[in-house]
Formats: sequence, C-alpha cells, structure tokens
Amino acid sequence: PVAPLPAKLPKAERQRMTFVACRCGEAALVLESHQPRFHIECGCHDCRQKLEWAAACCGSTSTRLAAPPDLLYFKNAVTSVVGEEKLKLFLLRSDARSTFCVAMCCHSVMAVDNLGYHGNVIMVLPQGCNVQTEPTSPGVRIFMKDWIDSPGPPAFAGTSLFFDARDDPQSKAVFRNLFDTSPEPRQPESQTLQQILQRLGHPINLGLKEGQHDLEHEHDLEHAAALVVRSEEGALGVN
Repeated sequence: PVAPLPAKLPKAERQRMTFVACRCGEAALVLESHQPRFHIECGCHDCRQKLEWAAACCGSTSTRLAAPPDLLYFKNAVTSVVGEEKLKLFLLRSDARSTFCVAMCCHSVMAVDNLGYHGNVIMVLPQGCNVQTEPTSPGVRIFMKDWIDSPGPPAFAGTSLFFDARDDPQSKAVFRNLFDTSPEPRQPESQTLQQILQRLGHPINLGLKEGQHDLEHEHDLEHAAALVVRSEEGALGVN
C-alpha cells in the first residue's frame, strides 16, 4: 500500500520524496536517497521486540509477528525532519547495541541505529511506520536461529541464514556481499541520523528481556509501555 503523505511536508514535493513517516502523519524523516541500499528480512529477537513493544503501546492484544520483519537500509543522509518534537529515543535493554527512534504521537518506529552500521546507513522497519520509496524485495533472511515459533515463518525464495552450524560458507558469503555498509557521499545540506539522535537526548531504557516471546513477555511489553507513559507525564524526569 502507498504510504500516507504527511500533511506537513511541502505539497509540491511529496510525490517525488523518499521519506519515513509516522502512521498519523505528524512526523517524518525525508531521505536523500531514492531507494534502499539493500533489503533483507530478519528473525532476530531485537527487531521483533521493537515492533512488538510499539504494538503493545498502541493497545494491540496480539503483538506476536507472523513473519520476520523487513529491514530497509538507506544512505545515512536526511534532508529534512518534520515533527522532531514528537520523537524520542529508546533502548530495549541496557546492553542493547541499537538505539531506535519513535514518534510518540502514534508509537511508530521511525529509524534504527546500530553500532555495527558505523554511522553509514539508516535502518528502517517498514512494518513499524510508513515508507515511501522505490519498491524492492528481500534477497536474504537472517538470524533465523532466533525464530523458534511454531509454526515456522512463511516460505522464502532467497537465502536463509541461521548464524549457527546450519549455515554453509557460500550462504554467508552471499550475505557479506549484500550487507555493504561502506560510507557514501551526501549533500552538504543533509544531516546524519546521529546528528538528529544527539538532539533528542538520552534514550529511555525499556528493560525488556531478550529472547522472550511468550505470555510473560507480553506482560513485560505492557510494563514497558506504561514506563513510557509515565516518562511522558514527567514522572521519570526524562528530557
């Protein structure tokens, strides 16, 4: 489906923009690149937890994902930010390697930064927001060792990687060739995701347990959602 166009973006430019927008249209990141550098599916616990937590914040009674989420990787260049005052930063837990940016107006997961990206790419979870970009298809499905749900995920025509003894070297080589996070030049007027995140202040630690996708985990998600509500009310003194 076509992503709703945020009303706050310049009307004459909306149709030709590449952007990541929250579901209610109050916040958006306009990107310099017109299509993702690469597109994969990921079965890891952390990608799923980000989306599950956001669904719990919105009152969903079923947060479990039926399929591995898509990951879109764009050049790290943002030409403009809409509704920056709506954005907050989060960590799943204190030792998490990734920080994710959320539009608090509708709990859309807008962008993810990970230490492994070396500041060269922006990761977007399209199941957690609205994305307008050139259509692409995932060629690799990764971290399927974390996908322990029954029944298993939908069939996949590309290369599936478990990141354990089940993988063959040739399959891993396919992923290494695809997952290119080398730097790309950007326009002088563009800003990096890290520059935006720095303005948003310290991330909120949600304290979610790694690798749990059961009823106890559902309770943890609800607790984390309540934590954010209290922070919004100023009870935690979060800037």
